[in-house]
Amino acid sequence: MINSSIGKIYVFCPYGLVTGGSEALHQLVFYINKQIKDKAVLIYADIRSKKESIPTSYQQYITNYGLREDINDEENNVLIVPETLWFHLSQYKHVQKYIWWLSVENNTKQAKGDKIKKIFKKLFSIKVWKKIFRGYYSKDKIKDFSKNTPYDFTKEENKIHHLTASNYAYDYVKQNSSNEVSLLIEPISLYYLKQSGYQSKENRKSQVLYNPVKSGTYVNKLKKKAKDISFVALSGYSQEQLLNLYRESKVYIDFGPFPGAERMPKEACYNGCLIITGRNGASNYKEDVSIPEEDKYLSDNESMMKVIEKIHLFFKNYENYQNRDQDYYDKISNLEKNFNKQIKETLLSYK
Repeated sequence: MINSSIGKIYVFCPYGLVTGGSEALHQLVFYINKQIKDKAVLIYADIRSKKESIPTSYQQYITNYGLREDINDEENNVLIVPETLWFHLSQYKHVQKYIWWLSVENNTKQAKGDKIKKIFKKLFSIKVWKKIFRGYYSKDKIKDFSKNTPYDFTKEENKIHHLTASNYAYDYVKQNSSNEVSLLIEPISLYYLKQSGYQSKENRKSQVLYNPVKSGTYVNKLKKKAKDISFVALSGYSQEQLLNLYRESKVYIDFGPFPGAERMPKEACYNGCLIITGRNGASNYKEDVSIPEEDKYLSDNESMMKVIEKIHLFFKNYENYQNRDQDYYDKISNLEKNFNKQIKETLLSYK
């Protein structure tokens, strides 16, 4: 039953980032408002005026947005922040507070070398200094830059609720928090859903798609060992161009860190590519990446020849293996329906 006492639902999002996480935050506002009109408001956390335009790829979800000063800090209102913006919660006293874990790795401690790189990147970033002067970061968060301090579960308020965008994140939060934790897994982009799933085996090219940002280092090593395989880096393409690549290719591989369930392997599977992944993060979770276990490999040198052999096998027998990832395809196809259900149960209904 819908809880009519719930007021506005504010969803924090950094401005200008075109990432899977930012799209998920825009999607959340869109799907909440499909259930109850004008219930949710997207808040761009790092700008002070409404002169900025909504990024083109997100205009399918929202037509207007709010700023931090638009938030009414009242008990019947809800504030949702991604795990990267958890430090904003301390500024509000009365709203119901939620952290949506779109990633896990962004909150875990990094190696010392990575920490030093991150500190220097912040110190010499004009974008970061602009955010500091705009009041985007709290004083405590600025101090944390040198420590790279993750969210401290041991000091969290009892009123904070956790939402997770993957089963991998769910287990991580559940192990660290005694507060309420619920799944909230967003669907793939509305653009792809409107095109419907595409499983045709006609005119498929024997080429391997990959995300160079996530898998570039590993794929560069594969290239040296398999010069007869055509690898296509998915960078710089529009959604329409990506759709065409998914629908004309046989294989998609992803050996990235999988801090969450990841979008590209879902998009590729939804449009007929056979999927091969590593065993990092969420990719090692059957519930998040529901492909056969024998199509998941360790991201090491010893496994490379096995990966190459699997690619050749899929190239040669694509038609016979076309339904190999049916479980994954079905899960992806049901994400939108389940997301609407999870929104209703976790955010809109009586507890």
